[in-house]
Amino acid sequence: MFGLIVPGRLVQGSPQQVADTQFLFVLESPDSVRHLVVFMTGEVPFSDGFGGGIYLGWPGSAATGSSEVAWQYLGFIANDKPSAIFKVTPVKASEGITNPFGSLLPTAASLTASAAAVQVGIVVTPLSQLEQETPATGSQASTADTMVAFSRKMVESCYNYATSFALTQAEMTPQPSETFVPASALQKWYENFLRKLQLNPNFWKA
Repeated sequence: MFGLIVPGRLVQGSPQQVADTQFLFVLESPDSVRHLVVFMTGEVPFSDGFGGGIYLGWPGSAATGSSEVAWQYLGFIANDKPSAIFKVTPVKASEGITNPFGSLLPTAASLTASAAAVQVGIVVTPLSQLEQETPATGSQASTADTMVAFSRKMVESCYNYATSFALTQAEMTPQPSETFVPASALQKWYENFLRKLQLNPNFWKA
């Protein structure tokens, strides 16, 4: 039902099922995990009105030196959003949330994981509840940063391509079938777009 991708590693497609609605992936060598993608395989959809909350559990040794796993909420997937990419940031136990698995998963030792493993949990939950949850700070930055970088490159490419055809008035020859746009107008559009993008990467959605 679920799959997991960590860049540079093989795809994981067989999570451990710890309860009817709770699933878990175990990732060794957490220090090399920077981003992860959680997705639905398409074999079994969620029931209507439900989705899968994504949780990340950091081993105590990577947080405060205690044995307590520090959990954080990343986001969710659903039938109409079957995959999500997250930026991974270690969290201290004191900054984590309540264990989303309850008494079923008190520590990493309860599963086939070493003390230094990161746990990625999926809990099937009503969408109305998931939409009220607040993802951990920075966990969604990966997608936004990628969109900003793509938008900037796209606009720069358009501007550079269009201005490569620029001519001075002295160089122009009459072409009745063509419409000409001043290069200054393109330059103004280019600068305004980059300014808006810097202030609000999602301004284009308005």
